[in-house]
Amino acid sequence: MALNASSDAATSLAVAPTSNSASGYQITRPRWYNKAEVAIIVLLCQRLRMIDLKGVEHMLDAAPKFAKEDPRDVWQRALYLSKAAPGANFRTVIQRHPRTLLVPVHKMQHVLSLLSEAYPDANMARVVERIPSVLSRNTTRLEDNIAGLKKYAPEVNSAIFQAAPSMVYLPAHTVEEKVAALRACLPGIDLYNFLKGMPTALARSKQTVPRGMDQLRERFPSASNRELVRIVESAPSLVRMSGANGSLSIKVTKLQELFPSANVTKMVSRTPGIMYLDVDRTVRSKAMWIQQAVGLDQEGLDRLVEQGPWLLKAGWGPLARLEFAIEAGVATVDRPSTIFSLVRRSRLAFARAHHESYGSFLRKKLEEEAIELGGREGGGGGGEGGDLHHPLAWRAAAGNAVDGGRRVSRPVSPKKGSGPKAASATLGGKRTARLENAGATPGVVLESGDGKEEDQDALMERTALEVAGLEDALGRGRKSRLGGVKDRPPNPGQSPLARLQGSRHEGDALLDLGKEKIVAYDSPPQPQLGA
Repeated sequence: MALNASSDAATSLAVAPTSNSASGYQITRPRWYNKAEVAIIVLLCQRLRMIDLKGVEHMLDAAPKFAKEDPRDVWQRALYLSKAAPGANFRTVIQRHPRTLLVPVHKMQHVLSLLSEAYPDANMARVVERIPSVLSRNTTRLEDNIAGLKKYAPEVNSAIFQAAPSMVYLPAHTVEEKVAALRACLPGIDLYNFLKGMPTALARSKQTVPRGMDQLRERFPSASNRELVRIVESAPSLVRMSGANGSLSIKVTKLQELFPSANVTKMVSRTPGIMYLDVDRTVRSKAMWIQQAVGLDQEGLDRLVEQGPWLLKAGWGPLARLEFAIEAGVATVDRPSTIFSLVRRSRLAFARAHHESYGSFLRKKLEEEAIELGGREGGGGGGEGGDLHHPLAWRAAAGNAVDGGRRVSRPVSPKKGSGPKAASATLGGKRTARLENAGATPGVVLESGDGKEEDQDALMERTALEVAGLEDALGRGRKSRLGGVKDRPPNPGQSPLARLQGSRHEGDALLDLGKEKIVAYDSPPQPQLGA
């Protein structure tokens, strides 16, 4: 049934959306609309396509005044709002404030201009979507509230305001009281850093943050004011977490049990983000791996983690370097700073520095890991009888395929190898790096495995990406073996190549270099006719 805005009689209509299109409706129950309501439905659903029929019904039920409105006025307001706040979800806007389209256009313009002048970088579409009732507020009172925010909370910038726009509803004296309470419960706090991490602090009750700070002090009784300030500035949401069903207290207790001789208060003050981790799965498995790789006892592990608790937040790829670093003498247990700098170093920089020895080490460990896990899952004792359908076995096969690439250096004319040259390394069909090779060795061009010429820097970048992909594969294997993730059985209908392609952790380097060998394993060659 088509909606006809020119109908003179009242229309009996029972419609409900059946698709995303504006006109896909079916009759479900009888409902009466007058001429103005039918016109509004046509304008909003079919012409502008701002909302669906269910949203219009909610709007008409919540605001019966629409039955007496001129549809042309509603059209002008909706048209202006769709242009002033492009990208906003108008169904959410109508659900939160059904009377939005009753606000005159000139008032919408005044309110949005006030907000844009005060916070020019804020996305007005997000602001309108979160607090659509601001369009109907008294503009004089709104000006006073914005002036109070600017005076007593100058740290609130456009990003903070966009995250919690309801703070414009606060009178000036309320903002002054809340800011004073925040500064009193934590002397010396940087209000900007706190509001950046917890923008809703001003919009909450006056007792919310002070109560959370008192509970946070109870969880860390030995923490100094400076340490508490550091914790709250780095992770303001811990203020809410401290009073949420005792979850923070439970995590502190588990961390103390896991690292008995470590000072958990210092760990949290140095890296507050560890309180967001799953202690039973993530923290425990990473602690086990660090202890095995570096060769530490419990006290040594506690000292290392207390000095660098951010190790527990490091990715499994960088943590895979620890065993190699200890064996190669790159890092020593006596100097924890060498371990910290090793893990913090970017993967490409580390791969460039140790690409030959580190690449061989990673391939060897991947093969051992694949054989061990494959044998265990296949019921055998490892060795050649391992389950080659395990994803790690295919990652190891991909790592072995790296050896198939030929790197040949040959003399060429100085014109080819000298001077600035823009080079790019493309892996898996994607452009992964673009280098300005200003210092290439004159007369030397390296040839990659696919027969294409690459300059020295581009080939080094390619090699570094290969090693980074292998590092990710080994890290994921260790994570799975130590219980860092839930075990998920492999899909029997998915080929090993599809598993590797679907893994977002491997990168294109493994896929590009191991594609031929994996494809050969995945689909054996068929006998040719006449052979």
